[in-house]
Amino acid sequence: MADSLCDFSKQKSEFSLEKSIYNSLDYAVVTSNKALKDYEKLYYSLKVIKDEFPTIEVKKKEDSTNIDIHYFKGTITDDHAITNLQIVYYPIRDHVNIKTKKLPFNGKD
Repeated sequence: MADSLCDFSKQKSEFSLEKSIYNSLDYAVVTSNKALKDYEKLYYSLKVIKDEFPTIEVKKKEDSTNIDIHYFKGTITDDHAITNLQIVYYPIRDHVNIKTKKLPFNGKD
């Protein structure tokens, strides 16, 4: 990343800068005022850890006594935790009548 200057916004005696960071980087904050130029340099590093896609593994079994009943079993994992799990279903060739049902899970992954 090329060198760049960023202006901080100031409210009373507090300075702030807001920026979106998508890759790891090293940076420095340099303080200056009218009396002192480049008085102090403070060096920092930011390490960006990219979010991975969740993984879902599902197995389906039909009931041996009723072919209209299906059972699903599976595992889900994510590097930043899973907060919600639901099944989305609808009749064959009828994508208008979509229904959802929240599914219980242990929430550890």
